[in-house]
Amino acid sequence: MRRSASTGAVERRLRRDQAHARRTIVAATGLSFAAAICWIAFALLLSVAIARVFVEGGALGSVEVLLLGMLGLVIVRGLLLWSGEVVAQRAAGEIETDLRQRLAAALVALGPTAVRGERIGELVYTAGEGIESLDPYVTRYVPARILAVFVPVLVAIVVAIYVFVGNSGVLSFG
Repeated sequence: MRRSASTGAVERRLRRDQAHARRTIVAATGLSFAAAICWIAFALLLSVAIARVFVEGGALGSVEVLLLGMLGLVIVRGLLLWSGEVVAQRAAGEIETDLRQRLAAALVALGPTAVRGERIGELVYTAGEGIESLDPYVTRYVPARILAVFVPVLVAIVVAIYVFVGNSGVLSFG
């Protein structure tokens, strides 16, 4: 899917004009990335627990610590995802507030004669729903796009280390 030129221009302007919000979005993405690390750690603990119980024939008691670690990772991951969502919502709110203030200031500076003959409904829509539509873009799309690049690379690195450096036998090739 090809991005339109106007979408790229909007992204560049948001990055340039919203420096504080950009830092907040990076923080939200970092929290989501930490949550992804928790999920990878959970998967590794699960693979070790399965190997101990089903492959090695160990008792369920031999994996109690692993199960508690998995529970802890689920709780930490939930907190990280919640925190990331709160921080992303803050960034979206900052961007929307700033854009509304700038739009209102521009309309006041132009005066009522500048909007004569314009469709007032379009201006109202832009000030309301148009700016509000940035919310999912900032809170979901931008962090997801960044995570879509880094999380698969992290998973590949973890699997490569686990397979080629040393493991407990679950993911081995031989």
